[in-house]
Amino acid sequence: MRSSSIWWFKPFKLGVCGTALLIICNYRNVHMLIPGAVETDYSIKDEHRPLKTWSNDVFSFLETDEKISCDSIPGWLSNIGLEPSTVNSIRRKLMVKNPSCFKSHIQIFGDMFRSRIKEKQHVMLHIPKTGGTSICQSAKKEINFTTTKSNCWKVMPAWCGGIMPDNSTTCDQLEKWHESFIMNENYLDSYCKHRTYSIVMREPVARTMSHINQLLNSFTPRVNNWRILLVQWNYMTWALSAFSEKVKGHSPLFASEERHLKVAMTRLMEMDYIIDLKHEDNKCREYLLSRVMKINNPIGHANSHEASGYVKDFTEHKLFIEANNALDIELYDFASMLIALDCQFIRMMFGSEVDESVYVDAQ
Repeated sequence: MRSSSIWWFKPFKLGVCGTALLIICNYRNVHMLIPGAVETDYSIKDEHRPLKTWSNDVFSFLETDEKISCDSIPGWLSNIGLEPSTVNSIRRKLMVKNPSCFKSHIQIFGDMFRSRIKEKQHVMLHIPKTGGTSICQSAKKEINFTTTKSNCWKVMPAWCGGIMPDNSTTCDQLEKWHESFIMNENYLDSYCKHRTYSIVMREPVARTMSHINQLLNSFTPRVNNWRILLVQWNYMTWALSAFSEKVKGHSPLFASEERHLKVAMTRLMEMDYIIDLKHEDNKCREYLLSRVMKINNPIGHANSHEASGYVKDFTEHKLFIEANNALDIELYDFASMLIALDCQFIRMMFGSEVDESVYVDAQ
């Protein structure tokens, strides 16, 4: 293990812990292996946690020394070198920090958003067990996709044995693939200017339990320990922040810390489309998928399993799962707030047609 502020994943033998017992043997150990970890009295929390109330200084970590007046925003947005990801971040930030300024420039943001929708190439950062594969199966029916196979993998994900960073999705690599819809199964690389980006989120505890179940169910009897750690430890935060370690020359395999949460939030702000298939505003979600992302087929439930059919009963370990995913829980609350902002923006843009029935998700 490296002497660093990051706890680096390193494979080691499972010893007496067989695959089926891996979760029981490792949850407490994983929690205590993280530098600075302390024992905490974790109380049971409701699965449906209320949305966190975010104050106007929620984006303080995005502040720069450069102060831009509201009147100067049109000229700043017209900068030909301005990245679309930056525009997305500015729009969301203004909606929270200065709503009146945002409303005064809604036409500019609207025009830029409509222009962005016309981009023909799309990358979806696939967070496993969030519904991304279901979206993938619907998209395959009408879009030039990365694969015609039953799964959505162009390159093998890290969590099921893929070699990294060889499987990264840099702009140069994406250009070599030529497909219009690409499922990125690993971490988010740098944003490419002429591609739109989306991510599908899910409540972290449920997502993690489902992901661990998939790994144990699909890759038994031999599962490397670092893969179990990767899927159960703030995976969403990792997927959005690993690029920040890669550019420093570090391994992209690490356990996320608080500083990675800030990176993940920043990169989430830059995303074109944020999706949660369980979000309460289903009309907005349907409109985003069908009219904006052009996925006109109903979304099914590919690769889904009822919790009662899991190979491991997670009831006893739910508190550890929640504790180990504290960063993802905060990230998910943040994403839910951004989705609410985006739905508000989409209704400003497209009016009553957002609330017209587009299609009904498969049940």
